[in-house]
Amino acid sequence: MVAQVALLTGAAAPNDVLTLVASSPGAWGKRLGVLINTKNTKNKGPGAFFSLTVSEFENEQAVQTEKFLNLSINDSDPRYVPRVLKQSSSLIRGFKKNESDPDWIVPNTIPKGQEHAAESRFCVTNERR
Repeated sequence: MVAQVALLTGAAAPNDVLTLVASSPGAWGKRLGVLINTKNTKNKGPGAFFSLTVSEFENEQAVQTEKFLNLSINDSDPRYVPRVLKQSSSLIRGFKKNESDPDWIVPNTIPKGQEHAAESRFCVTNERR
């Protein structure tokens, strides 16, 4: 089983979540933490950007961290979140209904970054600096 987390956007369904999954199956995915930053990004408003920090923890210490700045939910943007994660992350991916599906499931609203703990033990917060 692959650990996953649904990042809430505050929009109505089906655009209410951005789901991220661990890059591979296994219990290690339950040790991932996710930080969403919507404050220090390129711009605000429609098509706004967000930044994502993903860390793998062992004994409450981060042993590996990846940062992705100015991610987009627009599939024509070079910083489209699932594409960037697939190309650059060893920890996390965008969500597809199944691996043979060519399209990722991405809402039309960026995640709010509110604190969230899923069964997978992902931890999602919004950095406010």
